[in-house]
Amino acid sequence: MMKNLKKILISSLAILAATTVYASTPGTQQDPLVSRSYLEQRLNQLTGTELSDEVLENIIETVIANVMFQLQNTPSVTQNPLTTEALQFGPVFLEAGTVLIGDTGTELIIRGGVVQAYVYGADGIVNLTRGTEHFADDLLAHNELLLIPRRDARGIRVLSDSWVMIRGGYSIR
Repeated sequence: MMKNLKKILISSLAILAATTVYASTPGTQQDPLVSRSYLEQRLNQLTGTELSDEVLENIIETVIANVMFQLQNTPSVTQNPLTTEALQFGPVFLEAGTVLIGDTGTELIIRGGVVQAYVYGADGIVNLTRGTEHFADDLLAHNELLLIPRRDARGIRVLSDSWVMIRGGYSIR
């Protein structure tokens, strides 16, 4: 029970923190600064009990680590913006060791090479051919239509030189 509650709290605070990070000017009405005492107070209110300092410290550290990971792994440049060409599938050669991050609605078809799902969090990449979902490090089969549902650092990791057909925006790291 406590583990599930902790996961819910961490997720809620991560969303709150990420929303705060992406707002315009820190310290304004639209983007208030969040103090540690405020977070502790809200956590205690959400749980209905007074959490120990150790538990609060663990939750806050986990939230900060999650937010930092999201900030570091969110692509900032889209190499294929939404144009008429982006509405068609196009072949892309990817070298081993690269990671392709898709934008919301990006579709992929692996044509050759060895590729695995690159996912952070509970949600995965949708396999529209099979009606299933792929999670972190799942190997992806050739010739199946894959969908990136949201732009939240989901994509594919290339294990050997590969060809991928792509429709939609993406960035390569």
